[in-house]
Amino acid sequence: MLSVPLTDSQPLRRSEGLLLAPFNGGLCVYDLTDDSVHILGPAAARVMAALPTDIASLLSVAHEIAEPGTPDPSADVVAGIQTLAALGVVNRDRSYVPVGLVRGSIREHDGSHTGASHDVLDQVLAFRSHDRELLEQIDRFIGVNAEDKPPTVYFDAEPRSDGGIDLFAAEHWPFPTRRGFFVQLPGVIHDFAPRSCSEIVFHAGAVRISERRVILLAGATERGKSTLVAALVQAGCDYMGEEMTGVRAGTLNALCYPTPLALDRTSRELLGLVRSDSPNVDPRELNAEVVPLSGEVDPVREVILPVFNPEVDRSVERLGPIDALKALVENATNLGRAGDTGFATLCSMAEDIPVTRIVHGDSRALADSIMAGATTSATSSTDEVPVPPGAQRSATTPQRRMRP
Repeated sequence: MLSVPLTDSQPLRRSEGLLLAPFNGGLCVYDLTDDSVHILGPAAARVMAALPTDIASLLSVAHEIAEPGTPDPSADVVAGIQTLAALGVVNRDRSYVPVGLVRGSIREHDGSHTGASHDVLDQVLAFRSHDRELLEQIDRFIGVNAEDKPPTVYFDAEPRSDGGIDLFAAEHWPFPTRRGFFVQLPGVIHDFAPRSCSEIVFHAGAVRISERRVILLAGATERGKSTLVAALVQAGCDYMGEEMTGVRAGTLNALCYPTPLALDRTSRELLGLVRSDSPNVDPRELNAEVVPLSGEVDPVREVILPVFNPEVDRSVERLGPIDALKALVENATNLGRAGDTGFATLCSMAEDIPVTRIVHGDSRALADSIMAGATTSATSSTDEVPVPPGAQRSATTPQRRMRP
């Protein structure tokens, strides 16, 4: 880190690799270089809004707004700037290289056939191949078509003489067998999905209940997220996806990504499904009348963080804004691409949408409770923030730092 020399003419600038958004009456800063979050108070937010500037200008403004008879604010302003510099928020002597733009296959179109269009969050994906039968199998496997939408990205799939398939996406993916290709195809698209730039993308499934109540189910692998999504589909929810879900800035509308569900043997048994060698489950196996949604739909009304644990009774905790923010940051997949706008969407969700952590041991029973709206009665975290000594009179002291 580069310390700020304490001279009035010292230029101050926002460090590279930071995302900023209003939050909790102040400002939230996400540092892409070390995956940390800083929550700044109102005074620090005013300093950040004034950048680029210099210490002399900040001191001048501080003197102008100081109440008559109050102590000279200069020492507090300088101390606050030192704190921001120590955190790397201002004047960090380290550059940040932005992530690349989204892309698919870079092979030139050589007359191969083009399959149906498929919504993948904010992109429209189509496969190309010289093998029409393979294209038809791919389109049936993915399921939901983006009718009347021209593709924005292409993947090329070509059978080999040895029975394998070469897939050309952003990278070359060789598969030794056709069956292996279809088993791993959702993973390939999952790798592509969070490269979105126009909205924040979460590692989350999503469903829509009949009264147009969209619920985001976020969580790491092995937490039971996909099983709960499947149980909700069985219970009658519209299916929006089980791996990635996008959220639009401003409207908080959800963007669907309805790939086949990935369910292991234990999940299949819990849901009453027959055994299968393939981990991929068509949502119609769960509910013959399911409605798979595609594209942009209604606003997200609630975020649930499910944790499956068959050895404990169900516990429900409504998170306060700071804990909700931490949980959402942990499950966001594309902050580097979504930028300030995407980060502002995340902060808005943490403040305005109920975020609930639920530990449970029965996915089907929990799905019934969610359908009935019974997850709203929950204990709440208070988000009490320890205030460092002197913070009440410091011009720029951050209130709290979190590392997701």
